[in-house]
Amino acid sequence: NVYWHIDDILAVLRRALDLSWSVLSQETVASMQAKTLRVNIGGLPWAEVHPNGVDVDSADATQADVTLEATFRHRYFEYMTHLYNIQRLKRAQGLTARVEVPFEGYWAAKDWDRSEA
Repeated sequence: NVYWHIDDILAVLRRALDLSWSVLSQETVASMQAKTLRVNIGGLPWAEVHPNGVDVDSADATQADVTLEATFRHRYFEYMTHLYNIQRLKRAQGLTARVEVPFEGYWAAKDWDRSEA
């Protein structure tokens, strides 16, 4: 689906945050560190930006065992990167970014493209 209206976007975001809250309210830090899932990390710099919870397969760098803790950190890093890119697009259109996005996560990775138009 494509979401064109802010109310539609906010509703989807709210559902995602509600799901996150539901999981987080039932877990401890220790349980989140113990639960892992094998995932395809593609080209994202997971190992570079995650201090723990990501064990990249030495035989196949596209695969990693990722803890639930790292999964939630990944979500945060994704949100920050999307916000940064939205602000970059705004600046390219001559608009002003109103808040400063924390320089952390994927967009803070050493090889991330942070070029401006």
